[in-house]
Amino acid sequence: MHGDTCPQRPSVRDRITIRARPGVLLAYNCGILINTAVTVYHAVEDWFVFVDRGVAAATNAADQATFTRMLNSSNSEPEHRRATPCRPSDQESDDVMPTLRTFGQLTGWTCMAIGGVQVLGGVSVEPGMAADATVDSHVRFMGAVFAGYGLGWLDAAGREEPDVNRMRVLAGLMAAGGAGRLITRATRGRPHRFHDLLLATELAAPVIVETLHRRERPPAAGAP
Repeated sequence: MHGDTCPQRPSVRDRITIRARPGVLLAYNCGILINTAVTVYHAVEDWFVFVDRGVAAATNAADQATFTRMLNSSNSEPEHRRATPCRPSDQESDDVMPTLRTFGQLTGWTCMAIGGVQVLGGVSVEPGMAADATVDSHVRFMGAVFAGYGLGWLDAAGREEPDVNRMRVLAGLMAAGGAGRLITRATRGRPHRFHDLLLATELAAPVIVETLHRRERPPAAGAP
């Protein structure tokens, strides 16, 4: 889409409403006017492009009014078909929910690193654990599982748009692990102090995911 003349980042990036759903408008000055709009409905992305070869700017009031009217028309395609579905570029994909994406990637790499250390070091890298063969075997096995869990975070965060539902499930699993730690405290007493930090992190994960998602993808227009 005029990759040789378009800048890497849009001149304008605005929140808009597309058929009563939240969306994003990306406006480019590529020597001609190119406006891209995106919205998500039931985890399916709808991308639209509006081109005006007679305008050498990123925005134009008349074109924006026309494009907005087309985006909010009926569910059928516009008759003149100037708005057509397309796939986003890599640069545009990186701009979708960037903070949530970064959190997911950081969590994934951290979990993989911890799992790798556990597989290689066994009980020797776990503070407060008994150094016997049974515990060491368990730690190394769970390290491999935890590394795989980290891969799940990386996959969810690496999509064209972060897979929020999967990230919610992953964060929920982490919180469930934290709930297990609470059971230990109630039945066995307080473990090593390092587990206090782990517990706080695990219980906070769902809250962080939901907060970042709400901040970067506001509710649809008219929602309370």
